Amino acid sequence: MTSFSISYRTPPITPYSPKIGDLCAAQFSQDNVWYRAQITSEINGKFKVVFIDYGNSEVLPRARILPLTSEYSLRALPAQAIECKLAHIVLPSTEEEFGIDAIHHLQSLTEGKTLEAKFLSNTKPASVLLYDKNTFINEVMVKEGLAHVEKSSMKTYEANHRAKVKAGLAYLLNQGQNAKDELELIIEAQDDAKKKHVKMWQYGDFTADDD
Repeated sequence: MTSFSISYRTPPITPYSPKIGDLCAAQFSQDNVWYRAQITSEINGKFKVVFIDYGNSEVLPRARILPLTSEYSLRALPAQAIECKLAHIVLPSTEEEFGIDAIHHLQSLTEGKTLEAKFLSNTKPASVLLYDKNTFINEVMVKEGLAHVEKSSMKTYEANHRAKVKAGLAYLLNQGQNAKDELELIIEAQDDAKKKHVKMWQYGDFTADDD
């Protein structure tokens, strides 16, 4: 995207009224470089944009937003950032207790690192299992009491477990790490966090009433 940034160093003076949903060129405030972006909302006369090739967002004044030329359209080059979520788990919202802690911990595990992602779906957002070498990040977030297993994944695990038992394959559950899939590892991490009353489990099992 270097050529894009260079081409907008002296941006054309073009009348432009930004609209929500528009693809545009946006000047990032931290380096004053222009990047491709999409406008997602308007806030008090300014515009929130998501930089589609990097995934970060920022609220910018109209002066830092320009129309995107066809040379750099999505047809010419698809967005390089993909919206994702950690598969099988749910983080607390920022309004909930430990929500900010969860965000900060996830940032410490991922920011500035080259990670490996295993895609489980191509929905939006895509569900991924995320790894930093031998660290399974989905599992770590649950083990630290900063996320819990989502209902649908728990039901999937329970159905698979019943099927294994019925098929006479229950012994696989006791054959060590290599016999366990990622969902099993995540659920074991949650069971451990519950027993130790880690962070969101400090007052017991808050999911007990969800059944």
